[in-house]
Amino acid sequence: MASHTENQRVLKDGALVIYQRTDVAKAVWHCRVKFPSLPYIRRSLKTASEQVAVSKAEKLYDDLRYRHERGLALRSPPLPQAIDEYLAWLEDEVEHGDAKPKKLTDHRKLSRYVREFFENTPIDQITEADIDRYRDWRRTYWTRGPGAKHHYIEYERNGKMIRSPRPKMKLPAKSTLASEDVVLRAVFDRACKMGWINRDQVPEIKSDRAKSNRRPDFTEAELQRLLRHAEERVEEAPSDHVRFIRGMLWDFCGLLAFTGMRPFEAMKLQWRDIETFKTEAGKLATKIYVSGKNKERTLVARDDATHNVFSIIERVTEWRHGSVPFLDDLNGPVFVMPDERPIKSFKKGLKALLDAANLRRDDRGVERDAYSFRHYYATQRLLAGISVYTLAENMGTSVAMIEKHYGHLKPELAADELIKERGFSPKPVSYDHGQKS
Repeated sequence: MASHTENQRVLKDGALVIYQRTDVAKAVWHCRVKFPSLPYIRRSLKTASEQVAVSKAEKLYDDLRYRHERGLALRSPPLPQAIDEYLAWLEDEVEHGDAKPKKLTDHRKLSRYVREFFENTPIDQITEADIDRYRDWRRTYWTRGPGAKHHYIEYERNGKMIRSPRPKMKLPAKSTLASEDVVLRAVFDRACKMGWINRDQVPEIKSDRAKSNRRPDFTEAELQRLLRHAEERVEEAPSDHVRFIRGMLWDFCGLLAFTGMRPFEAMKLQWRDIETFKTEAGKLATKIYVSGKNKERTLVARDDATHNVFSIIERVTEWRHGSVPFLDDLNGPVFVMPDERPIKSFKKGLKALLDAANLRRDDRGVERDAYSFRHYYATQRLLAGISVYTLAENMGTSVAMIEKHYGHLKPELAADELIKERGFSPKPVSYDHGQKS
């Protein structure tokens, strides 16, 4: 069999060889690595410089030897196989209640383009340049790429293959691309934990959409406007049944805004999770036991939340035509229908309320949802001087997440310090507009 190599150079006592191939268009260097009882590992070094090739080959050899000595896999799987591993892990998370089924369904669907583009590419060989090429290919997939030839698409849903008409021939929305980036980052993160790649091998995957980390929230005036409209919608309800549900929505909005709970945490609330107590200053306060993301915590609510708690109690009591019970005597879920079945979602009602108050989008055009109350809470607590560390503990998140998403508040938080006068201060200048110089 004819040899297609030339300019071979032996390194590491024969365990590493670099060479150029004669059967390819570009004269780039390649290498092969050999460990006892294992097949050759061949890689392209992607450089035409011999000096650079030696440096890259020796680094590759050192990395592979490190992995070999520790019993780690020397050959990283193709990206589609890494996706399968990630999805299998995510499926386990769903079974244990640590992730939502919708996340698994969405990530399966969103991974299809990455799977197709990197069909046979080992995950440890994907570079930032490859990610850039993938982005260009993905943007034009349905206009002049492979998708332009498809009449339908197939994907799995609940264990069944679904066939749907292909999307319209247009560029994907930035939000769609950003969602796909989330999946790609998660796959690389899982590959690191599996020992297939090192952290420094993960290419940067930066969303075009990620120009601002600021979350859509409400100003103080906007929240008051929203709650005022919520109250008006209760009074205007066409029936007692609708009035009850709109009242629950009103208190749901207030409870989220004044506790910082995540929406799904509020929907899981039971009466046994809520407790009132007296502070050292003698004020009545409310603490809530919350089942959050992967762990439980106790939060202390703002004073306003106590009003919402007792408002719900009075609303339920009035519907049942009974006397107002003590908090300790209540049981079952907090947010219920008139027939006492748990309310599954306020999504539809909240959208109608946001539309009625003309607050569906923030000043940047970003759409608000139930999480916007949580962001309102974080913003207002920071502006009130609450420590980032205390706030992170109360909200069940990390200091890093608080600083990342609310960093735009730093000048306002430091306002008192920024306006202090030290040293030289120029005298104010007055202008006489009635005279010409």
